[in-house]
This record gives sequence, structure tokens and C-alpha cells, in this order.
Amino acid sequence: SVSTDHALDRQKLAIDRNSLGLHGTYDQKTKIMLRSTALMRKIEAWIEAQHMYIPALHVHCAHIATDRKEMAEFLPQDIALFLPSALPSGVSCDVRLNQIEWQLRHAQCGDALDDLRDSL
Repeated sequence: SVSTDHALDRQKLAIDRNSLGLHGTYDQKTKIMLRSTALMRKIEAWIEAQHMYIPALHVHCAHIATDRKEMAEFLPQDIALFLPSALPSGVSCDVRLNQIEWQLRHAQCGDALDDLRDSL
């Protein structure tokens, strides 16, 4: 799923950014910046699609960032992706989206168990 790919990319980027420290080379810092920018574009596209399927979320997000300029101040790993299970109270979505998320998480659990079995 796109959202879980974004979540993994966010985690990897945060780890790489933290491991870089203060003394990273110019090339290392540039690569982190390029990855961050690419991920931010993917997250913005995800948010736009999300607002089509969960219109009430658009109103909620308007309180967080009123325009894209404010959004640029956030690091990609700090932006909430708002999967159906993580929606704030008062924001609801179609039951089918909850079912799709549950199926996705069930499949992820199966993949994680397969990876564990392979590593044993």
C-alpha cells in the first residue's frame, strides 16, 4: 500500500538523518535532502487523494497547516498520514476504508511472520 510505503520511507529517512549527525559530508546531506523532498511530494499526493475519500479530514488538516508553505516547515517524518484507524475523533470515513486497512495490516503481519521464519 502507498501509505505503508510512505511510513517505511519516513522511518528510513529519519534513521538516516539521525545517523548523519552534525559532521556529514556535503554529498550525504544532499542525498538526504533529495530523499526528503521526494518523500514530501509523495506525502502531498497521498494527502490530496485522502481528502477525496475522507472530506472531513481536509477540514481537520486545515487547522494543522493552512497552506503548502507551512507544510514545508515540517520534516516528512513529522506529518501524520491518518490511516482510517488513526483518524482523529469526529472524523469518520467509509467502513470499506477501515476494512481495506485491516486487510492490509493482516497481510503485513503475514509478511512479517514469513520474514521471521526465513531468518530462523
